[in-house]
Parts: sequence; C-alpha cells; structure tokens
Amino acid sequence: NVVTPVEEKINVAMIIDGIRYEAAIKSGSTAYDLMSLLKTENRTNFSGKNYSDLGFFVEEINGAKNNPSGKNWLYYVNGQPAPVGVSNYKLNNNDVLEWKYENKSF
Repeated sequence: NVVTPVEEKINVAMIIDGIRYEAAIKSGSTAYDLMSLLKTENRTNFSGKNYSDLGFFVEEINGAKNNPSGKNWLYYVNGQPAPVGVSNYKLNNNDVLEWKYENKSF
C-alpha cells in the first residue's frame, strides 16, 4: 500500500479593488503563488516584472496599470502595509491580502 501524503493547505483570501477571492493553497506558498493560482483559475489577471534583488513587482492588475505620477498597486497583509514583496511574503493560515490602487509616490 502506497500512502500519498496529503498536501497541507491553508485558507487565505485576496481582495482586489473590493472583490474578495477565497482560496486554499499549499502551505509555504507566497503571495505571488496565490496571485498565480487565481490567474490560473481565471479569477483575476495581473502582470509585472521580476527583479533579481527585489523579487516580483506587480505592474498591472485586471487592466489597471501602475502610474509613476499617479495611482499604483500596493498590497496589505491583514490590514497592514506589506512587509516584503509578493514573491517573498510567505502566507499564513487565514491571511487576508488586499491590493489597493492608491495615489502613492515612491
């Protein structure tokens, strides 16, 4: 008898522009993995660029692009500004990630 280990999943949510997406994802996944999962399921769309020193940087979500002199996509974890980029943030069970399109200059 071969026993396949059950992949441990955690429950997380992502809010984009006020729309909440619930997901169960493999333990140890990053915020980027969650976005990729939602994209694969055709629930949302995004694009961006990978920077070797910073990781993945989101440049556009659902057709709304970052504007250096105007609004940009910023993400929050459980109501707080994200501590690290999306490819470096490891998800915890019941995390709520929220993307907000805000006027913010860098």
